[in-house]
Amino acid sequence: MEFPGDPVNSETTFSGLNHTGPGAGEFIFWFDSPVETVHFDSTDRPGDTLTSLTGSHIHYNWGFSDPGTCEITFGISGEHVIDGMQVGSQTYTFQVVP
Repeated sequence: MEFPGDPVNSETTFSGLNHTGPGAGEFIFWFDSPVETVHFDSTDRPGDTLTSLTGSHIHYNWGFSDPGTCEITFGISGEHVIDGMQVGSQTYTFQVVP
């Protein structure tokens, strides 16, 4: 969620995972620097939350345990200066190949 010019934070919450293919189809979402920090890990339960500062820029890593189709759903929320709290969700689809 982007709010150009507004000093706000947003939160992204892991809501669910649907995997089609062999194996468990787990995923992990993390960054390496300055210390390895895991933000989302589907081996525990949904509900992990990542708070992002407006204007921040971080390169994250995505890892998958098994090939197949992974649909990952996130809830997104943020407080907009004029429009108040904005809430939504988005599902991302990944084709994981060996």
